[in-house]
Amino acid sequence: MADDKWTDEEVRYFFALYADEKKKGNRPRSGMNLAGREFIVNKFEEKFGKRWIWDRFKNKVDISRKAYVKFKKLTHNRTGLVYDALGRLEMSDAWWDQRIAEWQGARI
Repeated sequence: MADDKWTDEEVRYFFALYADEKKKGNRPRSGMNLAGREFIVNKFEEKFGKRWIWDRFKNKVDISRKAYVKFKKLTHNRTGLVYDALGRLEMSDAWWDQRIAEWQGARI
């Protein structure tokens, strides 16, 4: 189903909404409260015409958090890192081979 994939624009918009709601205090502890969830779901539907249940957004947060933790571990105390225009890590095959040899989880 074509609706299963997130576009880059949807991801950026969702995390901008999520950050704004967190700043407003709608993520008081470990998760977004009902007001924050409803606001995000409604704003996302207004912009993209997609009415997704909150679980889909929560899954995106969880998956992204895991990828971020891997990314931080991969790049911690490394110098000379190169990023492309979209902010993705762009290193030589030799660099990647060395990281994978050090840590199998480097394949993100």
